[in-house]
Amino acid sequence: MTADKTMITATSNPHVKYARRLHRRRMREKEGRCLLEGVRLVADAAGAGASFVLGFWEETMLRVPGGEALLGRLMEGPPLGGFFEVHPHVMAELADTEAPQGIVVVAQRPAPNPRSLLGEAAPATLAILDNVRDPGNVGTVIRSADASGAAGVIFLPGTADPFGSKALRASMGSTFHIPVVAAEQAVLAYKSELGDLGRRSERAEPADDGAAGDDEDYLPRTETAAHLPRLLAQLGYRVFVADASAEASHWEAPLGGKVAIVLGSEAEGPDPVLWAGADRISIPMLGPAESLNVAMAAAVLLYEAARAREGWGR
Repeated sequence: MTADKTMITATSNPHVKYARRLHRRRMREKEGRCLLEGVRLVADAAGAGASFVLGFWEETMLRVPGGEALLGRLMEGPPLGGFFEVHPHVMAELADTEAPQGIVVVAQRPAPNPRSLLGEAAPATLAILDNVRDPGNVGTVIRSADASGAAGVIFLPGTADPFGSKALRASMGSTFHIPVVAAEQAVLAYKSELGDLGRRSERAEPADDGAAGDDEDYLPRTETAAHLPRLLAQLGYRVFVADASAEASHWEAPLGGKVAIVLGSEAEGPDPVLWAGADRISIPMLGPAESLNVAMAAAVLLYEAARAREGWGR
């Protein structure tokens, strides 16, 4: 099978219209798919075994390092729905960047098993994203979790979509390397063990930190997601919340076991009521800076957890 030889020149083409709808989070959630843009991201996802559903390219990609090799690879084994050459103005409609690299692919979203992620008996580190609204930060945290050997990432409603275009680019392909699971999926996977999901603690509504998202859709908080702290405790995880005002520093915390590190928006932090029973840890500011960006803080904490988990420096 070879790539489709008919160039698409109209944005009204059904394949193009379908792909454009995936710019909306609710459509990505419904379809279980996402858009990958750019030579590096598509190549990384392909190397990680991502399933491509539909693809579009134009000659700009031939001028991008690695673009010609990627085109040849996708010509030999194109997405099931077709791999179409498109006119530059069609690519501009499909792409999310101001200077597209000439390739956009519709990919099946990974569907990791929450039980495989959470059920490990050995020491493991989880990154928990609660109301991190900037997609670049979400993607960078996923990249840091991948690089530091964390078991995976769990995100609560109110967090930017990890499968939105900006978050995917920031993750540099790491979203296809490690499990990235919605809190609701994790809770529902353990529904029988948790019992009545109607019992929950009251919690604060998430604050809007003013960060721009990758689209207008931020999924609302749900009662199901509010059971995540109870689930983590039941599975033996010790939960630490990154809190700039905490007295205990990150190097004093026992981060080497089954640990969940909760990260929230820079303005408000994670939901204070939802995580009321968790330990608080801070990263000491040795200079005059007030705090670290949430993605930078995540990297520090995740690598400290890796150091403790792996026994480095002993």
